[in-house]
Amino acid sequence: MIFYFSGTGNTKYLAERIGDKLGERLVGIADALKSGDTAFTAGKGESVGFVIPVYFSGVPKCVKEFIEKMKLTTGGDNYTFTALSCGGNTANAGKMLGKLLSEKGITVNASYSMIMVDNYIPMFNIPSEEEANRMLEEINPKIELLKEKIAEKKDGDFDDNKGAKIMTAVMYPFYKPFRKTKKFYANDKCISCGKCADGCVDRAIEMKNGKPVWVKSECTQCLRCINACPTRAIQFGKKTEKRNRFINPNTEI
Repeated sequence: MIFYFSGTGNTKYLAERIGDKLGERLVGIADALKSGDTAFTAGKGESVGFVIPVYFSGVPKCVKEFIEKMKLTTGGDNYTFTALSCGGNTANAGKMLGKLLSEKGITVNASYSMIMVDNYIPMFNIPSEEEANRMLEEINPKIELLKEKIAEKKDGDFDDNKGAKIMTAVMYPFYKPFRKTKKFYANDKCISCGKCADGCVDRAIEMKNGKPVWVKSECTQCLRCINACPTRAIQFGKKTEKRNRFINPNTEI
């Protein structure tokens, strides 16, 4: 059983590749939160993975909420691992995730990470489609190696992309103010498709008079709404309109 959260497909793709290798089922954290179904049973010997992205050098808001609500029953002899996807490094996010799981009585046997295509549009321009595709080609062989390592079920810290742990202490406090939704809006390119509202993990978006309205003051800041908008209508502040978008082309979100 592999729990995953993904805004633009990076982490879902990673989870799918790991799941195929291990023969394990995938559980979408966003879907579980929306349905309210947060009780799970892992059979004896079943691997249990938590595959999540790193936000502001820490754990995404919705992942923390899911773990707090989750009730996981295990059959014994379970190999539990974490795998973090990141744009540059994981800082101390792995330790933060491990602590959250430990508080639920879940012991992590091993931790891993994978650098993926960064997509944080509000702060900087992200790779073009051509650059992103080139990066994905380079990432695929690394994912193959990661899958093999996880399949060996060894215990230990195999996160090779930590960077400076102090980054979490410095960056994570900025995550909460950046979660404010007041800077989100849709311009006149909006075609009223509702894709943004349907895909919002926080149910922070509602369609009113054919246009998206952010009805909650905070969200996870996964940026799925911006990146998945078919007409690039959704913006965050004044700088995102000319910036690139990214959805991982190897999976469906």
